Amino acid sequence: VTNINNPCGVNGIRKIPEGKGISIFPNPVSNMAHISFSQVSSLPQMIEVFDYTGNKLSEYAIDANRSGIDLYTGNLPAGVYFVNYGNAVARFTKF
Repeated sequence: VTNINNPCGVNGIRKIPEGKGISIFPNPVSNMAHISFSQVSSLPQMIEVFDYTGNKLSEYAIDANRSGIDLYTGNLPAGVYFVNYGNAVARFTKF
C-alpha cells in the first residue's frame, strides 16, 4: 500500500551539523586540501567525497590513530564538495 500523501516514504530530513569533528583547509582549495579530525579513532575509518548533487566521487581508507590527511583535489572541476567522516560532514569549494 502506497501512502498518497507520502509516496516515496520519506519521513523527514536529518540535519547534520556541518564541520563538527572535521575541518578542511585551505577553503577554497586549489590542488590540495588538508582534512583534520577532531576525534582520533583507534580503529580504521573511511572518508567519502561527494559532489553537490550527492554523487559519491571517491572514498579513502584512514589508518587508525590518524588526526588528518592530505587530499589531492587537482582532478576535481570547480564546484562545491562534501566530505563525510563518520557522522561528521564538512564542505569545501574547489576553484
